[in-house]
Amino acid sequence: MLSGLFKNRVRILLYLTALALVVAIASSFQRQAGSEEGKVIEVGLIESGDQPALYFSLKNTGKNLANYTYIVTYNLSNIDLQRDTSSIHVPPNQTFTYTNSLTRPTSGITVLNLRIFRVEGASDTSTLIHNQTWIVKAQTRATHS
Repeated sequence: MLSGLFKNRVRILLYLTALALVVAIASSFQRQAGSEEGKVIEVGLIESGDQPALYFSLKNTGKNLANYTYIVTYNLSNIDLQRDTSSIHVPPNQTFTYTNSLTRPTSGITVLNLRIFRVEGASDTSTLIHNQTWIVKAQTRATHS
């Protein structure tokens, strides 16, 4: 009799443990989904021939206006650094898209960096949400002898 009672208690304890685990996993998924704050970022570099192109899009799937600042830096030569920066406001259910077509260097490399910051409310506190660097190499040309 004691062993049957013990087995039932162990079984109930196992069911409760499994239920607690399922609730914890579901709660974790919900927190992760909420941490995205309804904003989606897509970033890439298309290297096609002599004109590589940087692109990014910021989609605001939230209910409030989303504010960002982006900074794109790249070198045109060893000493000439270019900087493109802007503050943008993305309304709910809208997407901001950016493209920049570059010229592939004839020799050496171009270092290209993109940083995107989310700007919070009236305090203008910014949080880095994306930072990526690419190296664009000079296109090698085949020589025939």
